[in-house]
Amino acid sequence: MNNNKNNFNKIVLTAIIVIISLIIFANLSWYETHYTRIVEVMNVYDNAIVVKDEYNNHWTFKEDGFKIGDILKITINTMHTDNNEKDDIIEKVNVIYNK
Repeated sequence: MNNNKNNFNKIVLTAIIVIISLIIFANLSWYETHYTRIVEVMNVYDNAIVVKDEYNNHWTFKEDGFKIGDILKITINTMHTDNNEKDDIIEKVNVIYNK
């Protein structure tokens, strides 16, 4: 009986370690493929927003409700191509300051 309890405890401990490892790996994977930029809205064409980041890169996305001069934080997916910004995708836009 005691041997079965020890085996059960080992299985539970192993399962917990595996689950924690998967959670850590998933979070690290997200951080490896995403980055953020603080940007300013430079132009608004209908619902196409053109922003400029602190590195002078221009980004475009479609969304309503922004004005020239608004300050935003954008979350960008690298699409697993770290050295190529041409295929990066803006996934999330947060308003920091509305003008």
